[in-house]
Amino acid sequence: MIIAELAALVVNSFTPHEPGGEENGTLMIFVWRDCAMTIKFPSGRRMYVQSGEGQSLDSTIHEIAVQAITKYCQGAGIAVAEIRVHMVPPEASTGEQIHAWLQALPGISITVLPPEGIGFGGPVPPAGQAG
Repeated sequence: MIIAELAALVVNSFTPHEPGGEENGTLMIFVWRDCAMTIKFPSGRRMYVQSGEGQSLDSTIHEIAVQAITKYCQGAGIAVAEIRVHMVPPEASTGEQIHAWLQALPGISITVLPPEGIGFGGPVPPAGQAG
């Protein structure tokens, strides 16, 4: 997904309350305008989830994403989930505006990574050129 399609960011920063629970971390769910979600786990693992047919953006954000964080925290031994929902302001409609809005959120650090290479060991060369 491209950043210009972001609708909301749902965040949970936590400290485990049980011995052996997951380490301190942040669970982030990027909710896209088409109701799909990209979940970034504290471990760095990412997962893409497409919501069901007929799901509204509001219910995807306030029900599904919040419920997913709550269930994750319960499974990780975290007693209380502090969940923050950040809605992209309507005036932020371009990728640059949304990126600036994300950078202004307290406690959020955004790193722009280059696109991942495609193929076995790097980008695929243009057609007709050997690698």
